[in-house]
Amino acid sequence: MQKQHEKGFTLIETMVAITILVVAIAGPLTLAAQSLFAAYYAKDQTTAFYLAQEAIEMVRNKRDNNMLSFLGGQEVTWLNGIPLETGFWVDVPNDTMPPCGETCLDSKLLHNGTFYNYVAGDTTRFGRSVIVTENPILPNEAVIAVTVVWQTGSFRERSFTLREHIYNWVPNQE
Repeated sequence: MQKQHEKGFTLIETMVAITILVVAIAGPLTLAAQSLFAAYYAKDQTTAFYLAQEAIEMVRNKRDNNMLSFLGGQEVTWLNGIPLETGFWVDVPNDTMPPCGETCLDSKLLHNGTFYNYVAGDTTRFGRSVIVTENPILPNEAVIAVTVVWQTGSFRERSFTLREHIYNWVPNQE
């Protein structure tokens, strides 16, 4: 009489199959998690760049308004109303540039659902400091330096500084 073999998997075959299945699933999940973090980091980095550019644009706008006021007959300098040689905040929705000295980056920007500001909204992960320095050699030139700091998740704090030169483009105005 012949012995019948039962059909099915042995314990070793089952363990090998489970191991292959776990490796096949864990690899893409790990890749997806890393991709998600990279997307969050890229989003924060883009936001930080736009916050720096926004500050530069506000300082340039103030300079341009000063120039137009001067050309309209008012007695203003090209850097009138722009804090010099000290850190300051740029609060675009409220159209203010209050000095903050060394503590600028300690205060985080707020987001009110539409704008980043320093008056109302939820605290964000971004801090921003602006410093405008006149060039001692060229009196018609100033340098805007905007530093933005942020922290994505539990990783270390990131920062960068964006610089731009602005000029007094009205002759004989200082």
